Amino acid sequence: MNLFGNILKTMAVLALFQVLQGCYKDKGNYEYHDANALSINLNCANPYNITRGETISIHPKLNFVSGEGDAERLEYRWYLGSLEGETRDEWNTLDFEWTPDELIDKKTLLLVVTDPVTDIQTFAGVTVNVKAVYDAYGVLVLSEKENGKSSLSFIKWKSEDVAGIAGLEEGNENPGMVMKSYVEYPDLYFTENGEDLPAGPIGIHEHYCHDKTTVGQILVMTKGGAIDINGKTFRKDPVGSIEAVFPGGSYPEGMDFISQAMMMTRVDLVTDQDGHIYTRVKNSNKLFHSGKFLNNQLEYDGEAVSGCSLYMHPFSISPNACVVYDSRHKRMFHVCDSGGSVEWDMQEGDVGAGHSFPILNIQNESAVSSDDGSQSMYISPEDMSAAEKVFTIGYSTGTIFVREYTSTFVVFKRDGRYFLQEMWISRTNFGRGNFEYKVTNARIEEIKGLPGDPDALYVSPYVYNTYPCPYAMLAVGDQLYVYDLRNRTLPVSAYFDKPLRANIISLSGEGNYNMWWTALGLDDGSVIVVNMKDVRYQANKCVVYDSKKMMYNATSGAGVMQETDRTPMELGKIVDVWFKRRGDGIWSVGEF
Repeated sequence: MNLFGNILKTMAVLALFQVLQGCYKDKGNYEYHDANALSINLNCANPYNITRGETISIHPKLNFVSGEGDAERLEYRWYLGSLEGETRDEWNTLDFEWTPDELIDKKTLLLVVTDPVTDIQTFAGVTVNVKAVYDAYGVLVLSEKENGKSSLSFIKWKSEDVAGIAGLEEGNENPGMVMKSYVEYPDLYFTENGEDLPAGPIGIHEHYCHDKTTVGQILVMTKGGAIDINGKTFRKDPVGSIEAVFPGGSYPEGMDFISQAMMMTRVDLVTDQDGHIYTRVKNSNKLFHSGKFLNNQLEYDGEAVSGCSLYMHPFSISPNACVVYDSRHKRMFHVCDSGGSVEWDMQEGDVGAGHSFPILNIQNESAVSSDDGSQSMYISPEDMSAAEKVFTIGYSTGTIFVREYTSTFVVFKRDGRYFLQEMWISRTNFGRGNFEYKVTNARIEEIKGLPGDPDALYVSPYVYNTYPCPYAMLAVGDQLYVYDLRNRTLPVSAYFDKPLRANIISLSGEGNYNMWWTALGLDDGSVIVVNMKDVRYQANKCVVYDSKKMMYNATSGAGVMQETDRTPMELGKIVDVWFKRRGDGIWSVGEF
């Protein structure tokens, strides 16, 4: 009998028992057995995600309706998949410990608790995923070693029971608490490929193909070449260097190296050392690489562009375009990705894919809002020359289900003051061949309390609705500043009580569902990950990982943290950090 059949059987027996009990007055003298009802709290994350080689460790808690109950007389059996699935004699205990030697995708692990006296069964289940070793969330670190070689390292998260962490105080009041621990893989590219990356590290770009279940690829850009890497195995993709997907297998004349990349659903963009843009329209969006890049540079308004920077979501979704900042002409424009949904292959009428188009300014300046009277400081995306300096651009989106618009955040300096301007950039419609984008609404406020020019910006992907991470994070020197996007008249607040031991040179984060963390790369060669959930409350500000110390952090709030003895990784000079996802070419991450 399947799970639901057993549940229904149990419910029917209990209902019949209650009915008979209510209408029949028993005058006999019988021996009764306590049918004390219970519920089961598996006391673990759901889904329960680990990588191969790690242990599934579950310590359920039994809750009896009447008192403590008689747990010793109960029988325990665990099943994998279903009641007809795999079970083992060693699993016949309340506590479950198992180290799988195979990969598991979304299988249910069932606990059946049977009272042998009453024959009543109680059920509980959790979804289990066992991924490949590197098929996990974490932080990618690109660095330069003392010998000048590029190094790619990976810091992976895993979950484990608090009781299994050495060094925690005895008498812990939270037995069974799920904790985050960290596994470090220094020089992982060399480990898996037996060769070094090219010298001169520049940056990281994670990208995806149409199949959202496929683990993303990791593009590592160096002055010696841009290498694409499988995100599950960390082995070099057969395409090897991106140079190979240019005509003739070499970069066009004048292109020394790739400095930036934005690989979208169907259109891929790269920039060279001078900010010229090169494009590729893939033959199929179901592959990471198909088709060749063009040798000619992208043009805008009939002129080959230069001095450009690419800005887009880490994932190639809404609004089917990549925003470009042209520093030479101080303007923004966009390059179209696709004319339809992510499902499509190139069709007649998608003539705009890979071409540049203007971002039209807001039509009615009354649509510019501000709480502090900064409307007059608004700058048009078509002409940003009024800004003394444009520092960085970031993205957010109102909801995961809305693809018609995106929020584009621009941090700039004007009249000696810092401003954050948010623009809702919308596509007029989603008909094929229509690639017009315009600013429909805008909001601008002065960023008060910022002590100097920001070196990096990260905006949580969800800042609206009920998400508990409505912040922009700005790095200035050796401090991280938090700007509350729900109350923008407030000045920024320093995240740390005192300056860090080194300057922040790179930021990358994730904010979705169970994960609200930002990774900081410091110029002393260390990586710090901080909690960003509800950091308006001082108690929630905490370091969850420090490559120099190795910290542990509970899943709820700031939780319990414990430093462990270890030899710190020697990462070298940090160039870039990137919050690695699994596949998920959309904003969906879930638990580690």
